[in-house]
Amino acid sequence: LIVTLSVTLTKKGAKRDDNTATDNNDNVVSDPPTEPPLIVFSPHPTPAPTIETHQDTTPPTTIVPNEPTSAPNDENTTTVGEGEVAVDPNDGETPVVESPSMPTVPSPAGLPPTDSPPPPEGDNECLTYTPTTRDVDPFLQCACSNEVAFTQAWSQDVLDKLDILRDMLPAEMLPPDQGLSSNKCTAQNKALYWFALDLVDNAFVELTNVERLKQRFMLAFLYGIWNGKEWTKMETSSAAADDSTAWLGTNSECNWFGVECNDLSRLTSLHMANHNLEGTIPSLLGELTELNHLDLSNNAMSGELPSEFFFLANLVVCDLGTNLLNGTLPIEMTILTNLNRLNLKENYFTGHISREYGDYLTNLVHLDLQGNALTGEIPQKLSSLTKLTALSLADNANITGTLPNELELLQQLEILRLYNMNLEGTLPESLFLLSSLKELRLGENEFVGTIPPALGALTQLTYLSVESNALHGSIPTELGSLSKMELLTFAYNTGLFGEIPTELASMTDLVSAHFAHMPLLTGTVPFCALPDENIPQYLVLDCTPEVDCDCCSSQEVNICSTHEATSVDRGDGGEVRRRAQAMLR
Repeated sequence: LIVTLSVTLTKKGAKRDDNTATDNNDNVVSDPPTEPPLIVFSPHPTPAPTIETHQDTTPPTTIVPNEPTSAPNDENTTTVGEGEVAVDPNDGETPVVESPSMPTVPSPAGLPPTDSPPPPEGDNECLTYTPTTRDVDPFLQCACSNEVAFTQAWSQDVLDKLDILRDMLPAEMLPPDQGLSSNKCTAQNKALYWFALDLVDNAFVELTNVERLKQRFMLAFLYGIWNGKEWTKMETSSAAADDSTAWLGTNSECNWFGVECNDLSRLTSLHMANHNLEGTIPSLLGELTELNHLDLSNNAMSGELPSEFFFLANLVVCDLGTNLLNGTLPIEMTILTNLNRLNLKENYFTGHISREYGDYLTNLVHLDLQGNALTGEIPQKLSSLTKLTALSLADNANITGTLPNELELLQQLEILRLYNMNLEGTLPESLFLLSSLKELRLGENEFVGTIPPALGALTQLTYLSVESNALHGSIPTELGSLSKMELLTFAYNTGLFGEIPTELASMTDLVSAHFAHMPLLTGTVPFCALPDENIPQYLVLDCTPEVDCDCCSSQEVNICSTHEATSVDRGDGGEVRRRAQAMLR
């Protein structure tokens, strides 16, 4: 390890044997005030660069704690102690000496090293400070050094606070590397130095409040590891100093955007949906044990869930949907027995749905595993989740088997999405005992048999989809009881035949109806047989050539309108089509 001492030399005066400085008349003079220590990190343990001095400029003073600097004996020499070398003030170079032992902090140098990466071009923030500025935000420093190393100087106050933090925080929260390697721009290091700087400048956290120390550090760490500089819904205080909700601001972390705390200022909720987050879910997240609401949905989180994630025993809402998470669907999720909402949809989880989900997650109200790569069958034990109002296993094309009859126990269920799977068998009568259902989507499976007339008992339905199966027979007239229906699709069931029941005309709230690719259907769309004033105001119809849709404008995607707009308002029709497509999604 190479250490550089930059010594301020005085051309007049001497040092007496008792180390008292004197002038040329041997009068005792007091030492000039000393600047606080200036610590500058280098990304590589290389010798310090040459520093040019000028007659009219005094080089900066760097102080190594507990090592007094030497004063000059005369104009051209310097008294030195053991392990030091004499310096000619006109030499223009800073001496280089070897340290007899490894220091506990990176070795200081008079100026930033020349091998630090240059600031990225076009980053105006990197031009707002000079290389010798003290105590600059470490997140900014690392951004301006292409994440290689810190480039700025730290005062002794900051280093003292850093030592306090290392003593107070649990060992598992600290970076494993120390010494020169602590110059690395890791998320933990950036959070540590930011927090040390924050403690010098602010007084939001008492040093005796360990839980609050952990919390503020953890949020700074998450900001670093989840690429906070690119978040879409907030900026850091450096860019929005007047924003009281800015992350890494000078205010309480409980006021940061997306953060909620209880009356004891303990973090309870983290709402970070649609923020452009990216990175993995760190094991340190398990330290936020008071967390009961976590929403990281619609981001770019990747990797597997760490085992420490399941330390969050107070979680009530866990929404990790629409990310890039992978690995086996964790059975450890069943440890979180307080969950009432679990959303893991649209990720890359594999494996089967464990029956333990039904055994232990009995407080669940919402379970969404849609859009993964799950396999196996729907476990009967899911019927134990009697508080469920929404269950979605759709878009898992390798889930096979039949619908368990036990699903009839889910009497509070309002939404059931089982489309685009590989389910087979007939539609069980027990399914139509779920009288609270508002949305039933069973399309794109391998169901066979007829449509049970009992389906008409689900009078709360607004969305019914059984398209792309192998159903046959006629459409039951009992479906006329579904007067609240907004979207209805039977398409691609080539075995359905006969006339579309006129009773369907009671569905006056319909937005979209689909009867395409069913060549055995005949007759007239029932809405066309109604008086003009009773036709649904806006309706997208997907018809077949064998079905009469003469109240509509085409035999493909038709738009029915009221008699007040018989020419069809294309703008409104487009809006209806968009609404229908949104419902289909």
